[in-house]
Amino acid sequence: MRKNVGYLFSFLGLVFITLINPVEPEAANHQSTRYGNGFHYAFYDSSVNSTHEQYFNLARTYWNQSPKVGIGRTYSRTAYTDKYSVASGDINTLVLGEVFPGYYDTAGVAKYNIGMDDKWDFVNLVLYTNTMQYAGGSSYSLSTASHVAAHEVGHTVKQKHPPSNISLNQSVVQTGYTFNNLPVIPGGSGNVQITTYDLNSVNSKF
Repeated sequence: MRKNVGYLFSFLGLVFITLINPVEPEAANHQSTRYGNGFHYAFYDSSVNSTHEQYFNLARTYWNQSPKVGIGRTYSRTAYTDKYSVASGDINTLVLGEVFPGYYDTAGVAKYNIGMDDKWDFVNLVLYTNTMQYAGGSSYSLSTASHVAAHEVGHTVKQKHPPSNISLNQSVVQTGYTFNNLPVIPGGSGNVQITTYDLNSVNSKF
């Protein structure tokens, strides 16, 4: 989940420190019993318009640069397929996006009363476009919205929020941002490039 946590008190210092002293990706990961592991499909529901499609397409492109990940798009949802959607969020909490994991019980019925650290088979991913635009202000753009989408999609391929000494420039899954200054997806919207940290991290999870 990505949400506003106010002005980050040491963002520039973290960038400087971590560029000099890079660290290994965290060992822990969100669980998944998904068939195919990092190779699966995403279904865009009817709330996703042509603008929103770009956010999700760029987010999938970001993670698909790993040889351990392949998130395709399907136009009909079946079992073990993730669902991507958009909705209006709560301006007071400024949550920008969330993932809701689910699993299938022994009868094949989808259940949702679990967390990301439990065993799960699929997720429903939601971007709250109104809170993204409100938080982003003048910096709201395709590349900033895609960064948020890549953050949430990262959770679907077992990525947890990295340690606090990893900067927003090093990982799209890092939490927090400076109000009215959302981070952009690496490479912008024209040449998306997964960071070394995220690539190493996702490769280690499968």
